[in-house]
Amino acid sequence: MATEQEVPQHVLDYLESQKTLTLATTSGSGEPHAATLLYANDGIELHLWLKPGSRTAENLDANSRVGFAIDEYATDWRQTKGVQGTGSCEPVTGEGIATSAMRFGERFPELEPSGSTASIAFYRIRPDELEFIDNSGSEKDEGEFGFSYKSDRVV
Repeated sequence: MATEQEVPQHVLDYLESQKTLTLATTSGSGEPHAATLLYANDGIELHLWLKPGSRTAENLDANSRVGFAIDEYATDWRQTKGVQGTGSCEPVTGEGIATSAMRFGERFPELEPSGSTASIAFYRIRPDELEFIDNSGSEKDEGEFGFSYKSDRVV
């Protein structure tokens, strides 16, 4: 996994500025599922919380490989930015649970950080591939339908 020093600061700033991600998982039989979730980050490491009986948690128990996207909609496609990645998503255990809960409490104070975490499980995504999408300054290709997203692989 890349260290925080290897990831451009504008990518870390973007991850810090957003609040939700769409997580793609698959069941043990390969059935796909996508869910939009709140996240807290530590550099490029992403922390999630799930209900243990949720479809996403069950899929992660069967297959820890995930894809994810963090993005924001812009009416002008030239302002579209986002992050796409793949990695491993595994349960947080031991003292890591308190760290994850603290990160969520700092980022989302309305979530009652002093409340019980007994009914949820924390997970951590460690990306092994990360692309930053930034269309600012892009121009439409003449004679072609749509446009092409500009992306840079950062991990």
